Amino acid sequence: MLYQRKFLLGLLGYSWKGIIFHMKKIAILSGNWAISQTDYDSINATYDIIAVGKSQGFTFTDAIEKSKKITIENLSSFLGGDSLVVCYGFRPSAIRDICNVLNKNGLTCAIFHPYTQQVVVFSNERGYIWEDAYRNIKLEPNLLIVALSNKCNLCCKYCPFHGENALRRPVNEVNMDWDVVYELTRQAATIGTLKSLCFTGRGEVFMNPYWFEMACHMLNETNIATVEIFTNGMLLTKKNVDRLLRLPCKQLQIFSSIDGLSPSDSEFWRQGSIYETIKTNLHYAYNSLDKDTTYFHIGSTQVFPNELFENDKDIDKAHAYQLSNLDWVRRDFPFAGFSSIGAVPYNKIEGTGVVSIKDLYSFNMCMYRFNTIVVEPTGEIMSCPCAFDPFVIGNIMHGNMYDFWLKNEQQNEYRKSFFTSAPKCGGCLSNPAANEKQYLTRIKQ
Repeated sequence: MLYQRKFLLGLLGYSWKGIIFHMKKIAILSGNWAISQTDYDSINATYDIIAVGKSQGFTFTDAIEKSKKITIENLSSFLGGDSLVVCYGFRPSAIRDICNVLNKNGLTCAIFHPYTQQVVVFSNERGYIWEDAYRNIKLEPNLLIVALSNKCNLCCKYCPFHGENALRRPVNEVNMDWDVVYELTRQAATIGTLKSLCFTGRGEVFMNPYWFEMACHMLNETNIATVEIFTNGMLLTKKNVDRLLRLPCKQLQIFSSIDGLSPSDSEFWRQGSIYETIKTNLHYAYNSLDKDTTYFHIGSTQVFPNELFENDKDIDKAHAYQLSNLDWVRRDFPFAGFSSIGAVPYNKIEGTGVVSIKDLYSFNMCMYRFNTIVVEPTGEIMSCPCAFDPFVIGNIMHGNMYDFWLKNEQQNEYRKSFFTSAPKCGGCLSNPAANEKQYLTRIKQ
């Protein structure tokens, strides 16, 4: 761990000589659910957990002597220094109130980010203090994103690649060929930290007629155990489900999208899609695949009604609107996990406008430039998988992808910007420092 921090600081132009890495003392405050043992162990590996507590009444006990009671009034004397309290299991809307209570008692509020396993400091004035979290980050590729195809069978209105007036339409709509697959696999087999293989990109993975054979080759020749597949669901046929069942992986994650406020609204935004076909395909996949090793996730993109923001631009209204309009999706897909985001104005679409919403409490922590290698069908290695400002950092047919990923000067300049509060990623919803974000709104006719 110490070596990795020294290496990352040196790579990004920071001097580590003389820095002493010590265990900061913290307390953990649980909210809607208790902390899992896995997450507790992850935090405990970096911090010295002194006390654990519950938000109801802000009662704490000593982390070692379980019976020893600690009050919120004297907690800071136990922690010393910055008196950091890590909140766990709270909804975003509750964080500001929790933060106020902690601050009044001389305590600093922080959040545990479960996906990245990072502790992030929070303040009601600045939101999440991301630069502190990124200083502890590992520069280590564990996710390989492969675009087996940049062709698509749909034309979603706000898609940056295939939608109306698309921002980043592919110059050549092609499938990855076997020469690229063989070289990609050979190089991936030498990167021992890779854990997951994700098939997504600017198109639909099932548009490549050899997707199954290519996926099997990559998995059989590497130690990657987890596969993620992003699909619009229209081509999730019985034939392709049978192939998914035979993939040589230990865990399979299937991600799909159902957008809008109703089945007909989803078909409006996802041009070319048929809701009932997608629903039938996803249910067939769920009933056919191993339920112990397969995970389904539905992402819902919503275009906010313009009148929602006529008098103000309250992000809480946007959050409430998203949650209230997910019930029909939950009802039709009870076996899946869900997430919801506002539609990003990649494209100019008739009947829509753009609203800027101040989102001080947005809990994003983008890891792509630190843990992800992205390869296009032609072998180009991209700086990140997002649509706003990716750039090419190399090509696997012309050199080693790990070296390109690790040493590209422009990529490292972007990484370095995350150590401040101003990442260079312009407009991206995953930009942790973008407190004001733009969303599509549907203009009332």
